Amino acid sequence: MALSAYYNYNPRDDYDLLQLVDDLIRPSYESRPLRALRRANDLAQLVNLRGDSEVRETDKEFCIEVDLSSFNPEEVNITTNDKEVCINAKHEERPDKHGYVCRSMTRKYTLPPGVDPKSFCSTMNNRGILRMTASKDAASALPREVPIAVEYKGS
Repeated sequence: MALSAYYNYNPRDDYDLLQLVDDLIRPSYESRPLRALRRANDLAQLVNLRGDSEVRETDKEFCIEVDLSSFNPEEVNITTNDKEVCINAKHEERPDKHGYVCRSMTRKYTLPPGVDPKSFCSTMNNRGILRMTASKDAASALPREVPIAVEYKGS
């Protein structure tokens, strides 16, 4: 049997309806403080599943993961140049549970120094997560010393 807290409330003394609602709701949250945190964590994970991307960089490789679960692999086009990688995805109008939908998206990522754009390889898993990896050129990633020639002109 659940016992509720006793509140001495007389509407004639204090007619603050918002305070009454706050007093009635607060004990339930104070008795279960972790429930609110768990709900916030569930919401954060749900947000991460929709169109999110993650970029990771190590000493040896550069990795991009993008959620493209709304697209088939043949609807995705990836282009690279020396400075960036561009992901374009588009599908024509098709039926869904609420009617018809047509989607398109473009994401561009700037490549860090030392990444070889020709070494990109990509895979898409059955959940629609696109993973692109490129190797880093160890020689260009390391700082190097450039000698300066000094000329002395005699007078």
